[in-house]
Amino acid sequence: MKKGEFTFILTLLLSALMFNSSYAKSLEEAMKEMKVSGEAKIEYNHQKIKPDPLLDFKDSSSSNLFSYRGILRIATPVIDGLQMVMEGLFQDRNGHIENIPSTDRVFNVYQLYGTYILSNSKTNFILGRQYVNTPFTNELISTGFKVTNKDLPGWIFSVMAFKDMKDRNDELYYYISDFKSSKDKNIKDKKFYGVGAEGSFGVIPLKIWVGNIEDVTKNVFAEAKYGINYQGFDIGVKGQYCLSSVDDKVKKFSDMDDSTFYGVCAKVGNTVFNAKAGYTYIDTENNKKGFVSFQDSGSFITAGEMMKYKKGLSVDLNYGETKTWFITTRINILPIKGLSLRADYVNVENTIVSRDRDAEEFVIGGKYKFNKRLNFKTWYSIFKDDSKDTPKIDQSTFHFEAKYKF
Repeated sequence: MKKGEFTFILTLLLSALMFNSSYAKSLEEAMKEMKVSGEAKIEYNHQKIKPDPLLDFKDSSSSNLFSYRGILRIATPVIDGLQMVMEGLFQDRNGHIENIPSTDRVFNVYQLYGTYILSNSKTNFILGRQYVNTPFTNELISTGFKVTNKDLPGWIFSVMAFKDMKDRNDELYYYISDFKSSKDKNIKDKKFYGVGAEGSFGVIPLKIWVGNIEDVTKNVFAEAKYGINYQGFDIGVKGQYCLSSVDDKVKKFSDMDDSTFYGVCAKVGNTVFNAKAGYTYIDTENNKKGFVSFQDSGSFITAGEMMKYKKGLSVDLNYGETKTWFITTRINILPIKGLSLRADYVNVENTIVSRDRDAEEFVIGGKYKFNKRLNFKTWYSIFKDDSKDTPKIDQSTFHFEAKYKF
């Protein structure tokens, strides 16, 4: 966090604490109402790539990544309707695998914001460093403001503005690769503006969002769902649409262009078994690069583990035309409470001018919920990438994690 931003938010906090005693809570009251929560997480990844593109396809590679992460969150009421929230992050990585930065250590204040709810209203103002929380993002952190309103029953309306976007790895995985006026300038340096509406018309839940990265792109996202319960089975379908309109200057000085995303996913399941099948289509004009998500896969329809991070095939950086279909299954092992198993298959076809790229991924895994605080998860992914221009790539990745929440 920049010094100026930290000073501003700290001043806001101190001002609230020194508020007139007839309105402000006493220190003793504030301490009693303080809520402390967090999590500790350990991850291990092992990956093999044969042959490795970074070795000019001449040899295979093997790598490991150990990751430790701790989060401490403190929420303190200051006056009626006003609450201050601080989240500290400690993260340590040793080793590396594809798409995840090499060894690093982070220890800082990750979130620091104030949230104020208007009296006799359902309007919430949030100011400071916080999660952006849009369909275009995953764990994106930024400094700015957000206003949400729930006065209309069943609906949430949001307006927000942020700058200096960052995620858990302190970087976004995409950038304008050939922007001549600002070579390799990260999109995270730009301002972000967004408006959204989430609710339902009758039995159909809807989401409509507009996201704008300053001088880069304007994206429109829409989602609709429908579901029923038939003889103990939950049956549902979800459809998504997104249009990315890239700024003319970006088109002129880079290899980025407008993109369109369509996705549909159907599901069926009960307390023991559930399955999903889906199809997505992304088309970037003039066979260039484009993105419909601003960070990772956001809330877009995806499946698998490693496929969604593959540049050229993913929703946050797509090349040309990409068609994806998938099937996923989940089984709850009832004799062992909290244990579930999974199997995914994803197939992708990508076309750029006369070049074709076919990829597929198989994933098997499971998770075990020991109790409401302690969870374990593991999966094994086999990814195969076949392109006309390069040798066929076989990649295997093993992942294990343990997470404790308090």
